[in-house]
Amino acid sequence: MPHPDEAPGTAEEDGGSPEARAEGAIPTGRGETGNENGEGSRTGEEETRNREKRKQKRKAQVHIKIATLNMKGWGTAARDGPSEKWMRINQVIKKRKIAILALQETHLNQERVDTLKRIFRQYMEVVHSADSANETRARGVAFVINRRIFKEPQYTTSTLVDGRALKLNITWSNERKLRLVNIYTPNDAKSSTEFWEELHNQRVGKVDILLGDFNLVEDPIDRYPAKDDRPEPVEALKRLTNKWKIKDGWRGTHENEVAYTYQHTNGTSQSRLDRIYATRSTRKNAGDWNHEEPGIATDHRLAYVEIADRNEPYVGRGRWTMPTHLLRDDKMKQTMLKLAVQFTQEIEAQPARTNERNPQTAYEAFKRRLTTEARNRAKEKVPRMQKRLEALRKDRDALLAKTAKANTPEGTRGGEAGQARTLAPDDESVARNIAILQDRITKLEEKHFEKARRNTAMRCKVNNETLSREWIRANYTPPDLEISGIRELRFAGQPGRDAQYTNNSKKMAEIVTLSSVTLKLSSLKTSMNRELVSIQLLALACRR
Repeated sequence: MPHPDEAPGTAEEDGGSPEARAEGAIPTGRGETGNENGEGSRTGEEETRNREKRKQKRKAQVHIKIATLNMKGWGTAARDGPSEKWMRINQVIKKRKIAILALQETHLNQERVDTLKRIFRQYMEVVHSADSANETRARGVAFVINRRIFKEPQYTTSTLVDGRALKLNITWSNERKLRLVNIYTPNDAKSSTEFWEELHNQRVGKVDILLGDFNLVEDPIDRYPAKDDRPEPVEALKRLTNKWKIKDGWRGTHENEVAYTYQHTNGTSQSRLDRIYATRSTRKNAGDWNHEEPGIATDHRLAYVEIADRNEPYVGRGRWTMPTHLLRDDKMKQTMLKLAVQFTQEIEAQPARTNERNPQTAYEAFKRRLTTEARNRAKEKVPRMQKRLEALRKDRDALLAKTAKANTPEGTRGGEAGQARTLAPDDESVARNIAILQDRITKLEEKHFEKARRNTAMRCKVNNETLSREWIRANYTPPDLEISGIRELRFAGQPGRDAQYTNNSKKMAEIVTLSSVTLKLSSLKTSMNRELVSIQLLALACRR
């Protein structure tokens, strides 16, 4: 079976792809239970329902990443397969570990969506809303659900505005639901105002996250050079965000910073058009609001946020493991040999065993030294392309920080609301440098993604139909990692205060260990008391 990163058009047909059944709500059908014909015993139906309930508990990870990107069209398509851009979309959600990706300017129709489902059925789910007037040449919004994270996604979608606004209701971990609205706003002020008013007047229901390409900014600092947008669409957007009780998450976290997601064609103007708004409860459990280059041919950057389910037990990042490529590194092999020789010499030279000096403590110190050396060597072996990307980003961020204070409406010259202001000569030079750096970063990211795709395709061609890791994993579905057991534990708080609860796995283990030791000591104390009473009775009998 060919890998999706290699070549499209050769995978088997996906007969189980969900079809749109009605305008508005589109259930996937993955959560439906019971006999198809309504037959069978009650016991069988109950078993089916219980099995489905167990599946629904294994929704996704405790932390998920949600992102938005304007992909700027379908792209060049291969025969009977997806476009080059969609091959990279699959690569993006895999590499960045994005659970839900909101896309704008998708230019999708049902035929293209069916092709995507056929090729990527194991890896992602695509739901879309097309522009009814011109499906494949204008507008279009879509959600991509990463099936590497959501094993059996349970969701419904509803189109709010054709090709412009799409709502997704998806069940997350522990029966928690996320309600997202993906929007692609018109460019002109009049149409934009009407768009926001149309959403405001609809009965949309609860919304946790609003994300997409807004084609306007609320704060002048989100444009470079700074300028005020037309007040009509901005006020219409504010009325909607107030109604839905949502706020711009990135701006709330980075109050005095600047960042941009769209570079205008003139080369010196930039804007933060791609944003993510969220409710207070969602923002409380969110972190890492950021932007980065997607590695796809588009003039927009990827905006993303990580959201945690605080009701789930905290599991942690797991144990650190040494990268396997270091086992083939000559310098690292020499270091490991040197440390191993030192360890064996230390064991042989040890005098009599003590609590401070013994083989166990020596082995622990050896492992710490080996881990430190492996981490340092892994940092040294960062590819040159990655080092260059990091250096370019550092230079760009330094220039952005330098211009942040000067980038105010008062710091630029001329212009009214909705009109561009001119930059001073020095500022214009800085703006050009920022644009040049951003262009280099974007091209390097695309080159990096293309190199990774070529390597994957090459490994697939070499190892296909052979007993290899790549061929075995091609049709392998990893098991769901269900968190079973205790999700929350009650423990005694400080004296004079009520008992407290924790869902931290490490702390729960410590509490259980302490309780077990306490019980054993209590049992031992009771046993000792009984023995003492028996001895006293025996002594009394002997005296008599």
